[in-house]
Amino acid sequence: MQGCAALVWLALIALLWAVWGHKVREWPSQRKEFRRAQAAARQALARQHANTGMRLMQEKNWPEAIDAFDRALDLLETDQGEAGYESEPRLEASLLFYRGFALEQTGQLEEAVADYEDCQAIYGRLHEEPQYVAAVRQGFLLTRLGRGQEAEQHLRQTLSALQRAPPSLSWLQAETFSILAAYLLHERQPARALEYAEEGLRTAHHLRDAAMQASFLHATGEALRALGRPEDALHGYEQSLDLYRRMGETGKQASVRRDMMSLYQLGGQWDKALAWLQACLVDEEREQNKQAQAQICYDMACIHIDLGNLQDAGKLLQHSISLFRQAEDHEGIDRVGRTMMGFSILVHRHITADQMTFRDVERGSKSNKDES
Repeated sequence: MQGCAALVWLALIALLWAVWGHKVREWPSQRKEFRRAQAAARQALARQHANTGMRLMQEKNWPEAIDAFDRALDLLETDQGEAGYESEPRLEASLLFYRGFALEQTGQLEEAVADYEDCQAIYGRLHEEPQYVAAVRQGFLLTRLGRGQEAEQHLRQTLSALQRAPPSLSWLQAETFSILAAYLLHERQPARALEYAEEGLRTAHHLRDAAMQASFLHATGEALRALGRPEDALHGYEQSLDLYRRMGETGKQASVRRDMMSLYQLGGQWDKALAWLQACLVDEEREQNKQAQAQICYDMACIHIDLGNLQDAGKLLQHSISLFRQAEDHEGIDRVGRTMMGFSILVHRHITADQMTFRDVERGSKSNKDES
């Protein structure tokens, strides 16, 4: 009897072991599946934060965009070493890039440089093109931080890498040449700036990008002017201005015109400067571009003030502010208004000086009569 009971107990234990043993063997796979589900949930939440950050960037709400990207990145970092983490490196890289851009807008340049660098590392492992975009942004920020040698070395390495990249990234080469040319002009190294500007111009011609060509022609003009080659500089300015006119880029036309006017002024060629500006004014009147007309009239007025032609200068300032009002350009109105205040003081001084001279003559005549 006892033997039968023992057999029953053994059978029951064997059955329980069979059932629970199967469960125990399933636990590791269940835990792994649970971790995978948790990682997927965190990644989904990270994507939501990423989308929120992108929306805030479009609204130019940079601080809150940074916070959203921070939350997304924190969620992804939690998954490090967990199942499913390696499936989202692109999301992490893009988050780093956009957070870097938002940090850049808030003036946190060192932090932005670090994000761009981390972004490149991830895209580099994936052998994907966005790594070059991040590299160029990093180089640009290094110039803004005054880390010139580091910036130039970094950008030159980027150019070397871009030569092996697909032709679709040629525009990025041009952008890199532009950054280097602008930086070297600022550092008063016009000869080296000219080399990069000419390289960029060749790339822009290859791309048939008129805006890039105009920008590089303007840069070559700046470099040639600094190198003491005014005629060559003028040729670059004129070509740049012609392209900007075709594109209707009013603001950039004004920038080139000011540089050309400055070039004429440095050479003391006042008549040429005025004649050229008058020709530009006729062109803009034909196009009925009030804002451009206003700027040209203002530039001409400044030359007449330098020459002492106060009557002509006054008329041009009045015409300029009237045109700016028609164009509803408040910045232009403010600029001319400030100039007119200074101009009024100058006119008053001239009138007062003439009166004093006449009184001095009268006093001198009276003194001579008394002595006699």
